[in-house]
Amino acid sequence: MTTQTSCSDKKGLNLNMNSKYFLGELKRSWPQMVLYFIIFSLTMILPFLMTGFGMLHHNPEMSYEENVLRNSTRLLDMVVESVQIWTVVSMIAAIFAGCYVTKILNNKVSADFYHSIPLSRESMYLTRLIAGAVSYLATFISAVLILLLLCEVQELSDGYGILIFKQFIKNFGFSLLSFFMIYATTVFAGMLCGSTPMQLIMTVYLNIIFFVYYSAIFATFDLFYENIYTSYYLSEEILIKLAPFVRLMDLDLITKISVPDICFYAITSLLLLMGSMALYKFRKIEKATQPVVFDGFSAFFRYSVIIPVTLLGGLFFNLVVGSFIWYIIGLIIGGFLCFLLVNTIISKNARKMFEGVKGFAIYAAVMLVVFCAIGFDIFGVNSYIPSKGSVASVEVIIGNELENITFKNSEIINAAIELDRARGYGNIEYDENVVIDKDFGGEYFYTNIDEVISYRIIYKLKSGMPIARKGIVTAVSGELKNFCRVVADSDEYEKYWKEAIDVEYYGNSYLERDEIMSRNSNDFEIDVTTEKGSIEESAFYSSVLKLPEQFNGVDYNYFQRQQIGELHFNGYKENSYRSFNMPIYCDNTLLAPYVFRGMTEEEYYDYLASKIEYMVIYKGNVQSFTELDGKKIENDSELFVKILKNLSNIGYYKNIFTEIDTSYHVGIAFQASDNGSEIIMTTTES
Repeated sequence: MTTQTSCSDKKGLNLNMNSKYFLGELKRSWPQMVLYFIIFSLTMILPFLMTGFGMLHHNPEMSYEENVLRNSTRLLDMVVESVQIWTVVSMIAAIFAGCYVTKILNNKVSADFYHSIPLSRESMYLTRLIAGAVSYLATFISAVLILLLLCEVQELSDGYGILIFKQFIKNFGFSLLSFFMIYATTVFAGMLCGSTPMQLIMTVYLNIIFFVYYSAIFATFDLFYENIYTSYYLSEEILIKLAPFVRLMDLDLITKISVPDICFYAITSLLLLMGSMALYKFRKIEKATQPVVFDGFSAFFRYSVIIPVTLLGGLFFNLVVGSFIWYIIGLIIGGFLCFLLVNTIISKNARKMFEGVKGFAIYAAVMLVVFCAIGFDIFGVNSYIPSKGSVASVEVIIGNELENITFKNSEIINAAIELDRARGYGNIEYDENVVIDKDFGGEYFYTNIDEVISYRIIYKLKSGMPIARKGIVTAVSGELKNFCRVVADSDEYEKYWKEAIDVEYYGNSYLERDEIMSRNSNDFEIDVTTEKGSIEESAFYSSVLKLPEQFNGVDYNYFQRQQIGELHFNGYKENSYRSFNMPIYCDNTLLAPYVFRGMTEEEYYDYLASKIEYMVIYKGNVQSFTELDGKKIENDSELFVKILKNLSNIGYYKNIFTEIDTSYHVGIAFQASDNGSEIIMTTTES
């Protein structure tokens, strides 16, 4: 029976749902509903009973009110975490329900029978679509109500009942979103396919194809383009938008779903369902049992799979062997094996695996041209820098500095573009001090890493599109110095600096370390072990929390001072985790190490000087120090104190804004303490 003669002879769109047919479909779907309820019981209700209420017991050492509060908190936590299970089982149910909607199309006998009844295709599609969704909703809502009743019979503290109920509503909403997204995809896949196994394959294909293409293309760019910052494009934040089913299976990612995300998923699901109805209207019934029912789609499906598998094959061989020759071999093997496999699946016959080999040869020739274009950067992707007028904001990361700061200042944007234009090994002289070796992957190796600085720039265009680039510049580059000066003098950077030191203190579970140390830890360390007792009593944290009060602003000159190290601390600001490294200067008495021992400044330095046997002052890059490397100073406590107060030149990692000379190094040897184990300061190499 063909498309033209099946179903009703009525022309035009008919979206009337037949009630008798709908009720009949619900009656016939009772095995499916039983299966759903079994799945929901085993994955939602039973684990809740076994692991949940088993934890809700009374502790005899706690008061009755404390026990109730403790159990209420645990119950709320379990409901919050259960959303992951709810979304996963909803996706599983969506696949079953989607296959149910289209199962009558996968058998010639059932297809002829159902399409001979006096119903339009639109009415039949709508009826089966709603019946499939109702069969899920009826059983899922029943399981949720059972869980809600189990929670309600528990004794809860004031306010926890409404919190648990609200969380149930959230969980239910996320589950519905995940169900309809996979349901729409499965139905759409079923309209393209004539067999259930192929429908399942097509469902997976539709869910991951954009994710696979995106990842394979940018991973390939990473091999050919040394100035494309591909790590940005392959970040989790971007990838989850291309694979939303992964997002709906992770608790942390689910909680970050915004209203625009929900609207996007809902609209996409609706469009897929509408597209399914359009495909159904033109689908030929005699194509039942064929893997792909639309002839034109077969070729598209074949090569839409072969292309990313070809790229992934090359990437896999490159990852394992790390050779350009093997990368090419991986491309060939991945593409050809995928061609054979897809042919076998589409034709359901292994003897036809070589069918269309001429087309594959044309594909191979096209891919060769594409890779030549990529390799020679014919389209200028590697060298493209956006114009100043097209950039709305910019984020620049130099080394490990300036991360997570977005600048909108036009002067900073212009300075960043000029810095980017000065990039690359072409602007670095090849001599005995700087040797650059670029391998196939675009990695750099230097004999003197201090001579070059890496940077990463993310341009946010006014059109909303980000462009992420990376490169290297010389440490003495005028463009780098100009950029640092413009940033350090800007109000935006001063605002970031103030926010970074204005951390909220929640106790030792969040603020993890209390130490002042060099970032280059093998150069120089200060033992600043605090007094015994809780972290809340630490003088260090008392000082840290006073930083915002002492803040007087920063500019470029602020950083041209005597730096003695860096302060490392972690904290939370408005529920956002922050890790911050702050330079410590000699004139910053608020954070001077002596505060840890309850001494005055003079007492502290006198104490340190009394422990010193000798000092060695030297200049240059050396692997270790001895008294032969420089000037040795002995038995001069006053000079020791003076040097300790001006420790800017002992080889610390310097801030990117700092231009003072840090080439001098001080080696300090110490006596053992009374117990023979304490070492206050030490330096082993520059």
